[in-house]
Amino acid sequence: TNKAYLLKVYGYIPASQTRIEGYYNKTGINFQNFTNYRVNANTSTWNIKAEQYLFKKQLRIMASARKNDYSNPFVIQQYNSNTVFTALSATFRRRRLPSLTIGYMPSSQYTMVGNQVAENRYQSLNIHMAHTYRIGLMTANGSVVYNRFYNSGSDTGFVYYNASHFYSSHQFMFRMFTASMGYARTANRQYALDVMEGGLAITWFKKIVAGFGARINQYNQVEVKTGGYFNLRCNWPAIGDLSVWYENGYLPGSSGSLVKNEWFTLGFTRYFNNRIRF
Repeated sequence: TNKAYLLKVYGYIPASQTRIEGYYNKTGINFQNFTNYRVNANTSTWNIKAEQYLFKKQLRIMASARKNDYSNPFVIQQYNSNTVFTALSATFRRRRLPSLTIGYMPSSQYTMVGNQVAENRYQSLNIHMAHTYRIGLMTANGSVVYNRFYNSGSDTGFVYYNASHFYSSHQFMFRMFTASMGYARTANRQYALDVMEGGLAITWFKKIVAGFGARINQYNQVEVKTGGYFNLRCNWPAIGDLSVWYENGYLPGSSGSLVKNEWFTLGFTRYFNNRIRF
């Protein structure tokens, strides 16, 4: 009852510059791990992915498919899940030109219901373009993202169902600080959310970076609320990196208005350099 199998395969064809990989994972009802939390459940998962490079590796085409079967016979309400994820994307990169990625792939969305934040996944059309350039002695980079979600309110509880999302951001990097600005719009037939943001990150002694910014949220061109964020990162070579992030923002709620979303993150990173002598 606690059997488990895991098989992984990797392959590369130099003549055609094709890379292929895949795996198959099977766990029994009482198996305890393979990292994911699956206590008292039967699971069967397989995944296959292929990458093809063209035009001297300037164009990369990637296709993948994944299937996940899940069943738990020990719960009162019998639960079974059978999900198939597919993804197809093309990425073009060339020196001194913006990089462009177009893909149909899984995505995720955070929705606030009451005081709880839920994450849901679904398929979407994604287009992303990014470019790094110089203006005099200043380095700048910009990105533009467009997402189109294809679903309806009858098959999902998402606030963003059947919506389009546009996001544009720019960063201007100076010697002592980095300035950023961005604009986002998400809309469908029932609502529209516009968000404008601006921020500044200041560097002291190459070891301390402090950033802060503000976001203005406009919901259905009626409700306007302003949020902000603050982050701090300190580097001590003998100790490690300490990072702090705080944000006071807003998310669209199921009641048709903006709901406050406040969160705080504290992180610590330590790097080790161990040398083994023979």
